[in-house]
Amino acid sequence: MDLEVYKIELEKVNAQAEEKAKELTARFGRKVTPFVFVNPDDLKDFVIGFIKDPERLDKMRAFDLYEQSRSQSGDHLLRTSLIHEESDKRILDERPENDPIYMGAVNFAIDTVSLFANQFKKK
Repeated sequence: MDLEVYKIELEKVNAQAEEKAKELTARFGRKVTPFVFVNPDDLKDFVIGFIKDPERLDKMRAFDLYEQSRSQSGDHLLRTSLIHEESDKRILDERPENDPIYMGAVNFAIDTVSLFANQFKKK
């Protein structure tokens, strides 16, 4: 895929995900954050997921886990806050061929937990 075409397609997918996140935020009554990344096995395949702002206890658990194991922290946030019915089904699919997709989503979740940690440290 041509780099310019790829950038345009990525921008389009991101815009659609942002719009959907606004709808989901209204529906769930809490902030929903979209994430989009490219399937490392197929650069034409975009993976889209939506994470709603976690409940306080889930946020605390993810924060505590972050100090021990960043990957477990990300997994916890994904499993408790991913909007399953709106997100790519491969994210939590246990088949080995979907591991790169799961790991990409975990990385996003780890970054989200890191933001929680930084907010906590500022207070």
